[in-house]
Amino acid sequence: MPLLDSYDLQARYTPAFLAGLPLTFIVVSMVSGAPLKALSGLGVALPVSYAMAQLARSLGKRHQQRLWESWGGEPVVQVLQGRDPRLDPVTLARYHRKLTELTGTTGNDPDTYASWNRWLRANIKGKSYPLVLAENIAYGFWRNGYGVRLLGIACAIMAAAWVVLKNGCWSCPLDFTQTPAFLAGLSDSDKLGLALTGALLAFWIFGPTEARIKEAAFTYSERLLGALDDYPASAPKG
Repeated sequence: MPLLDSYDLQARYTPAFLAGLPLTFIVVSMVSGAPLKALSGLGVALPVSYAMAQLARSLGKRHQQRLWESWGGEPVVQVLQGRDPRLDPVTLARYHRKLTELTGTTGNDPDTYASWNRWLRANIKGKSYPLVLAENIAYGFWRNGYGVRLLGIACAIMAAAWVVLKNGCWSCPLDFTQTPAFLAGLSDSDKLGLALTGALLAFWIFGPTEARIKEAAFTYSERLLGALDDYPASAPKG
């Protein structure tokens, strides 16, 4: 089993890496020489990404619970209850019959739906269901990204401020007439860093929003249930 699977890399470490990337840029810009820049960048990126990944997962889970409550419950359970208008009643009834067959439980109560949800998440996962995995990764990416959204914004602003201040333009943030001359005088690495932090700032502001997380959550839920059509009827219960 690999140390990091595709979910870990894409749903946890990618948003963490993006959040901490401006800090890596600050450290790299403080040293000279290509070998030293590479070593210092790696030395900062790895531990910062790891720490951010743990924080992203923790904060993402915390936000997830709050978001589920604001949406009216866990998305998979809502779909099973017929509260998702994108799923027609005939298809929903087919999923109910298949889950009854596979789990040996039936009913239209919250406990049954919760049990079915646990069964689905335990049995329909991993590389055997690539479409489900892809949607789960997308949901995890946006949820965890939302968890470190404010940190990502703060780090991007810090990196942009570092470029401005280290180049001696103390009044640039207040006097935009100095901007063209300031940009013209930047080194190529500082221009690249400023463009990168600007792009990251835009991503954190407009990317991981509650609406995007909700869309990803219900898309994953529908894909998870859709995999029942390919699940073997003779599979063991449980």
